[in-house]
Amino acid sequence: MSDGEWKDARGWRWFLAEFVVVAAGVLAALVAQQVAENLHEHRVSREARETIFAELNVNVTNVTRRLALDACVTDRLAEIDTVLNEAEKSGKLPPMNLPASVPYYATFGRRWEAATAGGRTVLLSPDEQRAFARLYQWFERLDALQQEQRDAWTRLYTLRLRKTLSPEMLYDQQAALTEAIVAERSIVDQIKQTQFYAASIGIKGDAKLFDAPSGPASGPVSQKPICQQIRAAPPAGEPRT
Repeated sequence: MSDGEWKDARGWRWFLAEFVVVAAGVLAALVAQQVAENLHEHRVSREARETIFAELNVNVTNVTRRLALDACVTDRLAEIDTVLNEAEKSGKLPPMNLPASVPYYATFGRRWEAATAGGRTVLLSPDEQRAFARLYQWFERLDALQQEQRDAWTRLYTLRLRKTLSPEMLYDQQAALTEAIVAERSIVDQIKQTQFYAASIGIKGDAKLFDAPSGPASGPVSQKPICQQIRAAPPAGEPRT
């Protein structure tokens, strides 16, 4: 091999060595970047999952508390039904101390909405996305049912101020009572379905919640206004007509 050929060979070997070093460096950088991105996505998806789980757990806890009041709500609606049946015959109403409203246990979806808007839910598995979305839809339905019942109860609440009912007023009260009863049945069915499905994905409904002294969840169930019989004189200062 001549001196020129030897130098050309050495030059090619040097070039190839440099190329391999550069390629290895670029490949290592790409791998490191991919690892970093994977770790970041894993952390973001874990945080989104934990945040959504916590919010769903609070929701399940709240609706479980609402379910515990079903017997009381059903008893009060049955009492009102008896009163209206008697009023249909006599035209008169007894003194009543109706609670101002039925208990309303709110559910929340802000964390789910924030995670979805921020694109973090797409990092969850398709099964998780479907399961979480289904539960939030059911909670929205429960909120709507509770509001429907509260609206019906607002109409029933006026009974405490009445001594008599016209046929038209009686008809309206009976319609409101039917709406409240149907809503209660739907609320109970929806809560039980939600509890069962939530439990199947590991949501127990055991959140430790702070209860305000005057909040709907404070005190024993038996002491709540909705659990007290309605045949009693309303508070002083409320004239009946």
